[in-house]
Amino acid sequence: MKFCRLVPSYSESEREKAFDDLVESFREKETLVLKNKKLAALDLNISMDSIMPVSIRKNTIPVITIHWAMNNGVIDFETLDMLEDSFFETFSAESDEKAFQLFNALEIYLDKRLSSPTWRENKDPNVTLWEYVESQCHN
Repeated sequence: MKFCRLVPSYSESEREKAFDDLVESFREKETLVLKNKKLAALDLNISMDSIMPVSIRKNTIPVITIHWAMNNGVIDFETLDMLEDSFFETFSAESDEKAFQLFNALEIYLDKRLSSPTWRENKDPNVTLWEYVESQCHN
């Protein structure tokens, strides 16, 4: 009923398009809920001692940031976006500026990992750990 009230003067094709968009948004929401449940169930417990810092274009991605990403199953930007508030809750205690720097460093690292498979395989010192994290996220 609500939907019909929102599109009273639309043509039939416009209503069909709006309805398809509404259905798609429900599917996306459902997928997001399932992904959140899956992430909440992850119990990776990766040791910080097993992680190496990474340098990319004069940026050093600290171990603590990589550790947070791995243990939270952050294998893509969609997941990072979903967990952005959690990241800032975790890292803003010291200062908001520091948290933004860490978040930016993580984005640089994630971008490099996703956009350059050759770099990921040959130069990422944490490739084996990431393979484990990815395998757990795709179960």
